[in-house]
Amino acid sequence: MLRRILGEIVNDLPYTRLKLFQNLGRFKAWLAASRVDLGLAFMISLLVGAGYWLLASQIPQALIDPTRDAWVWFEADLIRVHPVMLDRYANNYRTNVHPLQAIIMYTPTKALIVAGLSERLAVFGVLSATAGLWSAALFGGFRGLGLPRFDAIVFTALGAVSSAAIFWMPVPEVHAFAGLTVTIALAFGTMMQRGTIPPILQSISSVIAFSMTITNWMAGILTVLASNSYKRAFRVLVDGFAIATIVFALQTVAFPRAEFFVPRLKTEFAYVLHDLAGGPFEKFRAFFAYSIAIPEVPFLDNPTFPEWMRLSVQFSPVQTVAWVGIAGLVLWAIVFIAGLSRAILNPGRNAPIAQALLLYLLFEGVLHFFYGDETFLYSMSYVPAMFLLAGFSVLGKGRMFFLASAVAVIPFLAYNNISEFLRVTSDLQAHADALLQASGAASE
Repeated sequence: MLRRILGEIVNDLPYTRLKLFQNLGRFKAWLAASRVDLGLAFMISLLVGAGYWLLASQIPQALIDPTRDAWVWFEADLIRVHPVMLDRYANNYRTNVHPLQAIIMYTPTKALIVAGLSERLAVFGVLSATAGLWSAALFGGFRGLGLPRFDAIVFTALGAVSSAAIFWMPVPEVHAFAGLTVTIALAFGTMMQRGTIPPILQSISSVIAFSMTITNWMAGILTVLASNSYKRAFRVLVDGFAIATIVFALQTVAFPRAEFFVPRLKTEFAYVLHDLAGGPFEKFRAFFAYSIAIPEVPFLDNPTFPEWMRLSVQFSPVQTVAWVGIAGLVLWAIVFIAGLSRAILNPGRNAPIAQALLLYLLFEGVLHFFYGDETFLYSMSYVPAMFLLAGFSVLGKGRMFFLASAVAVIPFLAYNNISEFLRVTSDLQAHADALLQASGAASE
């Protein structure tokens, strides 16, 4: 049998070599045709990355210090995830739902530390690079849909100033990386529908979607299904799962505390229809509105760690959104509803990816109707689909009106979300300083 398998491999070598050269030729042609877009994506990545470096530097050190009890940031696990970026032996038990978090988050951080950066600066560097790559991937998705370059830049800027991006990209959490990976998968989907992505890259795209959050695999599954026959899609997805399993096996060697990606059902079911999530209205509002424009963030009592507070917008009324945020939401709603309508009724040549985006957004909406206690926590997993659907608004009649509306949204959202981010981080820093001063006085 072994001899027969080796013989088949040898016989297939000429065909394999021919396909390799053909794919290399296509890749070279694609690079030549896309050099302007690649240059723009690179510039966008640098600018957005630099901006998010400044935002990351505002996060109080106390929030990411595992020696302090500061479980504050919208139910996020900063004090658990931050060590994952720095320590190969950190507690990686959440790889059961975030399969490749260890290898994806630790490897680039360690590389920057080896290059000479301090741990703090290395974390900033990885977070800002993640934000920059996310914006570049989002730009690529818009170009894949067929948006003109200027329109793609405008919608990318709109995404970069959303509250989801402003509040999650600068903090050490898996959701920043989940946003990047799901956006890469969706951007790949815009190219898959043209039939230009070979099966192996489609498999890798599904792995990328799956890598940081298992439920985000749905983005990879839907984009592959939308662009292939069911038989071929099944093969692509099986190959992708096999690749993910191999990478995970390698990860467990390098990261001994990583667990296999099978969720603990009892633990996860504790977050189903959680009391802190409220009812349908609170979830709907947080899902569609607060992921775009943040309301005034209240500092709530933290019963687990009484000396700190707890941030949450789950029950914040719309009246707490500043007037600039309301203006941004109104303009955004015009653009998003127009894009959503066009994706449903008249997607044109983008019909395959439109269907995938709509189904993925529906899947995420149903998932977070039942699962989670702070809907805003998961926003980076679904806002990329919202932005790409909004991009459909400029792909037909009324382009200039919707483009002008999208341009107008940007300053409103930027002011609302960045100012609130700076207020929250400044108040948290003041609180951390007061606690440190009180602790010093007590020890004297």
